[in-house]
Amino acid sequence: MASSTIPWGTGSGNIYLTYTGAGNGSISVTSDPNPLPITRVQTLVVRCPNFPYPAVVLNVWQAPGSKVLQASFDDSFDLSYEKGAVVPTEYTARLVPSTFAVSNASYLSVSSAANMYHNTDNTTYATITNTYASTSSRYLYLRGFNFGSIPAGATIKSFVVKIKGNEGGLATSTSYAPRLANGTSALSGTTASQNFGTSVNTIEIPTGALTWTQIKNYGSDFTIMVYVRRKARYTTGYAYIYGAEIEVKYEI
Repeated sequence: MASSTIPWGTGSGNIYLTYTGAGNGSISVTSDPNPLPITRVQTLVVRCPNFPYPAVVLNVWQAPGSKVLQASFDDSFDLSYEKGAVVPTEYTARLVPSTFAVSNASYLSVSSAANMYHNTDNTTYATITNTYASTSSRYLYLRGFNFGSIPAGATIKSFVVKIKGNEGGLATSTSYAPRLANGTSALSGTTASQNFGTSVNTIEIPTGALTWTQIKNYGSDFTIMVYVRRKARYTTGYAYIYGAEIEVKYEI
């Protein structure tokens, strides 16, 4: 028998894989309850480490508040050469923010903030309002990514930072595009190539020369920095944020 425990990339709890066969046996997939208000999804790659057999993708998903886990293989999987050692070796974690700050609380306010603490699949939004009597920007800082959900010793294959949102009737400008920061200090080479338009879109934010170790070491100071503008001096500016994430692919 072989078994593995894989932490969920979103929310808390684990996924449990158990193989009890000695050839073409079945794989049992169970999970701790989903504490999130949305369905969570994770992709695992299962392979035979001691035999050059093709890996297979295992997709798992779990409804809000449910302990029931649904899973499907994208292809057939023959374990006849496996000899009792099936392990998941690669999977994807989607780290989401858990807190925010603003550059000036007297003029910048946030409503329904919890809607920002999701990945970019989310369909509900937080509203950020800028009432400062100037066309100058004020900033929203999204932070609190759970880097601890990536197991110690994991090999990071890739990571992508994304944010989903739109703005209230302002012309787009790359000079106001989202970017990454250490605390409130913008990081070089991390300005997105586009800003939020009036239609909802998901923007990939470049990480420049940053390594995963650097990002992880920033910890709670690793920030997605969002500019909230006013089109004219006496008009209120709005931004709508649906979610943000660091999508990490890694092996263990």
